[in-house]
Amino acid sequence: MSRPRTKTLNVRQLEVFVTALVKTFGTQALPLNGGSFTPQQVKEKVDGYIALLAGSTATKAAWSKQLAATTAAVVALAPLIESAKGYVRSVLGAQSTDLAQFGLTPRKKTPLTTDEQAEANAKAAATRAARHTVGPKEKQKIHGAAPAPLAPSVKPGGDTNK
Repeated sequence: MSRPRTKTLNVRQLEVFVTALVKTFGTQALPLNGGSFTPQQVKEKVDGYIALLAGSTATKAAWSKQLAATTAAVVALAPLIESAKGYVRSVLGAQSTDLAQFGLTPRKKTPLTTDEQAEANAKAAATRAARHTVGPKEKQKIHGAAPAPLAPSVKPGGDTNK
């Protein structure tokens, strides 16, 4: 038996066909699909199919409505939950073992790749050079004489100790 080309048979076409089948053949037994069926039996099977189709359509509509409500609830709830998780992490500490009782795991720092690390080292060296910063060992090597104190300037006719 060939399958219908559409997912559901056209209900209106089925109703027209079965009505004509019952009207034309009445109670005569019809040899169909390897068995014997009366037109009324065929009509009952079609009516059962139509009832199932109507039920599945209603169920799908209810499911779609429920899915839309669930999606809206998730959109409203997600920021609240993320905020609560952030609060728990800030209170307990991002690496706390107590996070497990909330179903959270400590955050892991992703290690840098070799290229990223080389770039970070180059930036750090450039920053230190631009700011003329040195480490503690380099600071110990710097020795120099303190600059000579400036001589007080004397204004003509004025006192230097004011």
